[in-house]
Amino acid sequence: MCCKLLGIPEIRKPANQWCEDCNVGKGCQIYQDRPLSCRQFDCLWLQLDGIPEEFRPDKTQVVLSLTDHYDEDIVAYCDPEYPDNWRNGAFGQWLLNTANKLSERLFVVCGDDRKVVHLRSGANKN
Repeated sequence: MCCKLLGIPEIRKPANQWCEDCNVGKGCQIYQDRPLSCRQFDCLWLQLDGIPEEFRPDKTQVVLSLTDHYDEDIVAYCDPEYPDNWRNGAFGQWLLNTANKLSERLFVVCGDDRKVVHLRSGANKN
């Protein structure tokens, strides 16, 4: 899902479009020579131990990462075709519980829509 939801500046790939080098369901066709931003990116599913298999980004249509600047806040990049997956069902409950433990804010990015969920204060800001 990162190959779809995230932009890749080195190859001018916009967010929310599949990378032309991605073989959907199989992986990157240029993995050994992929751009630096792809090499440096690890989603939270790869970083955190114990995340259930059913919460993998390709199953939830949500890619989670820490913010670039502070490594304290979580960003949920949602597939615009599934804009509410970040908050629905068992995954949504797990995400909010995990985000409450790890950060003060959850940034939700879904296409052109942006939302900040202030976790510890309980106040949401659109």
